[in-house]
Amino acid sequence: MEADRPTLVLMPGLDGSGALFAAFEKLIAGNWKYQSIRYPADLPSRVDAYAAHVERAIGAEHRVILLAESFSGPIAIRLAARLSERVKALVLCASFATRPHLLVRWASHVPQALLSGMARQRWALRWFCVGRHAPGSLLDAVEAELSRLSGNTIKRRLQMLIAPDAATTLLQLELPVLLLQPNQDRLLDPWAPRRLEKLARGARIERLDGPHFLLQAQPQACWRKIVDWLTLLSAQPAPY
Repeated sequence: MEADRPTLVLMPGLDGSGALFAAFEKLIAGNWKYQSIRYPADLPSRVDAYAAHVERAIGAEHRVILLAESFSGPIAIRLAARLSERVKALVLCASFATRPHLLVRWASHVPQALLSGMARQRWALRWFCVGRHAPGSLLDAVEAELSRLSGNTIKRRLQMLIAPDAATTLLQLELPVLLLQPNQDRLLDPWAPRRLEKLARGARIERLDGPHFLLQAQPQACWRKIVDWLTLLSAQPAPY
């Protein structure tokens, strides 16, 4: 029964709005209890501050599954350690536990106006984020959400990624972990997902054809992988 399952907590990427989960949420609605998180622009630029915000949003929910997209990976890892046994499983999609790219430090020093402009370049969004063959509707949605971000917010969130340092915490977690890894990820350094796989010992790894914005480009394929994995977990001797 849906009421007996843990709540699936959707933690967004750099946009922080949760709006880009729209297509994915349609697949969940009526099948699984979920909560979509939004990050206010004025949150302090620290992983712990973001984790505390999600903890407040979850409230008294005593059993949760964290699904973290990209930027939210280190936040979800830290939150899983904070909430301990309340977190029954962790899903990391196109994410990382350590610095995602060598250029993050450089990007965090780019002038705010330039950052805002770069976030609206449709050719760059296609190449790095949604894939060359993404429908125009997806490109429009991503452009709209990134355009709402101020250059200051983008810069502050990028600064959080210079040294997120969730590696030790991830190694210490004792809970089921699923990694959804896009095969055509052009936004992360190739070593970032490989490093994540080594740190998440015992994790189930699913590789899917798609770009960095995997939950947006392949929502049905991602949901099938998640459901299959959760079904296996529920059949184990110590179900969630």
